[in-house]
Amino acid sequence: MFALFVSHDCGISYHKECEAETLDELRSRMKELDDSMLRWYLEKDGKGYWEEASALHKGILHFMERANKSSEPTDTGGLA
Repeated sequence: MFALFVSHDCGISYHKECEAETLDELRSRMKELDDSMLRWYLEKDGKGYWEEASALHKGILHFMERANKSSEPTDTGGLA
């Protein structure tokens, strides 16, 4: 069982909006939430399901990944 949790206050709190047996049953709602720029997450059988994430969460993760890569030491070929 999948449960869709949604935040209407910029991620301060989340409430369970709906449940479904399959992820496909929730996809249209997930898209609507992304289009409205709302944060959401999924649980599967009561545990976090992170294979899917809201567009906002994906953006944050992508930004953090790029920030971490840019702060990694670079090989200067011994010229540092």
